[in-house]
Amino acid sequence: MISISARERVDVAAKVGLNEQYLYQCLTLRRRPPADRCPHIERALDGRVTCEQMRPDVRWQRVPDPAWPHPEGRPCIDVAAPAVPASPPGAAAQPPREQSHAA
Repeated sequence: MISISARERVDVAAKVGLNEQYLYQCLTLRRRPPADRCPHIERALDGRVTCEQMRPDVRWQRVPDPAWPHPEGRPCIDVAAPAVPASPPGAAAQPPREQSHAA
């Protein structure tokens, strides 16, 4: 979770085209932002939150870009990479349940 002031959240939401409450829910990991908005949010927050943190289910690659706030560069979605299974925000991985077989 990233903590920013309400005023900054309003400014960032306007910059990235999201509702301020929706952005709040994304930053508190209650919801996932659209993958195409993550780079905009990362840049608007000067890299304090990364695309990888907001959407770990997306295959991100970094392209060197000295103007980007992240030291590894600008985030891009790797559309050719195998998909990462999605899990709900904040959900811990659950071990598979054993099936009971009634005789």
